[in-house]
Formats: sequence, structure tokens, C-alpha cells
Amino acid sequence: MNGLSTVLAGVAVGAGITIGSLLLAQPLAQVADQQKKISVKGYAERSVDADVGVWRATLKVRATTLPGAYAELGKANAAVAAWLADRKLDAKQLVIKPADVQAQYALTRDGMQTSQVTGYVLTQGVQVAGRSVDEITALHAALPALLSRGVEFEDAKPEYYVSGIEDIKLSLVADATANARRRAEEFAKSGGLAVGTLRSASQGVFQIVPPGSGEVADFGRYDTTTIAKTVKLVVSVEYALAR
Repeated sequence: MNGLSTVLAGVAVGAGITIGSLLLAQPLAQVADQQKKISVKGYAERSVDADVGVWRATLKVRATTLPGAYAELGKANAAVAAWLADRKLDAKQLVIKPADVQAQYALTRDGMQTSQVTGYVLTQGVQVAGRSVDEITALHAALPALLSRGVEFEDAKPEYYVSGIEDIKLSLVADATANARRRAEEFAKSGGLAVGTLRSASQGVFQIVPPGSGEVADFGRYDTTTIAKTVKLVVSVEYALAR
């Protein structure tokens, strides 16, 4: 009976430790009194406005011959340069990427592709970068004037970026670490413990999203569609514990 009592006592102690661990487990903290440490996550965010803009578009031309298609693309590039001049922007700010060539083939009555080339479609990316957000927004608003010049494009959109993002990130690291410390102190207080020195820390996901967005990506996100943005940062921190 003494042996059985010893086994039952051991089981009871083990069950008590397991239940206690479950009760102490929290989404943002894990307390391990035996190892004298606590692991928490800290969070910080800040509202910022983009100050640098980029305008991108993909031009599209067609012709029955390849030389003819390139001639049409040259006309389109000249039209874009003239359009920029109307907007008081230097054509040197226009970045033109290599063209992508796609041959068009005749089809049979059954819709099967043949080897007979009927024409060519050329697409080419162009962009204006490094301007103020106001200039890029105005440029995008003037797209109807570019269409009136006979320029066809598949996609045209403004993108907005925040300069000095590394300085913002460092500031958020400090804020998130302070937030983690406060969380650790609250969790430790409930167990009659005190938070000691920092043992380890690592940065988690860094998000730049539209205001009010709850979207989170596993490897971070940089939304470029809005001028106003919210920058978010999470850190994982481990502190020593003391009685």
C-alpha cells in the first residue's frame, strides 16, 4: 500500500503541474517559474503618411509585323513623354523597361492554333519614380489625357511609399519592447514574481497597412495603395524572473 500511495501521489503532483500550466498559459505570455523566466510578445503601431510616389503602367501595341509593332511602341513612348511634359515633368524621369514580344497565331475553324503568324503584341513597362505623392496622384488623375493621345495600356496605378522607414521601425522596436515589459510585469505580478533582466529578444512581423486594416501576413506586408498608413510591429521577448 505504501508503494501504491507513492505512485498515486506522484500522479497527483504531475496532474497538478499540468493543470497549473494550462491555467497560466496566455496568448501573449508563458510563465515558467521553475526556469525563472517569462516569454511575452510586445506590440506597437504608428500612423504615418507616405511621402514618395511611383506611377507605373504597362503599354500595349499591336501590328502585323514585328518592325511595325516596335514602330508603334516608339510612338507610344513619345506620346507618354509629351504627356509628361504637359504635366511639367521631365521626360528623363520616365523609366522604360524592355518590351515583351508575343506572336499571334491564326486559328482553325475548330479553334486550334496553327503555326501561321498573324501579328505581334508588344507590352512594355514604364514608370515615373521618386516624386511627391501629390505629383503622382495628379499624374494618375491625368490618365484620360494620355488615352486621348491613342496610348493603350493594360495597367496604370500610383504607388505610395514612406521614406525613412528604418528609423520608424527602430522607434517601434523600442515601443514594442516597452509594451512587452509591461505585459511581463502584469503576468508576473499575478504569480507573486518580479521581472528581472532581459534574456533574449527577436523582431516579429512588420506590417505597413491601410488605416483600420486588420490584415496580417506571415512574412510582413507593405501596402502601397494608400497615402495614409499604419505601421505595426511585434516583438518576442524573454525576461528573467525573481521572487
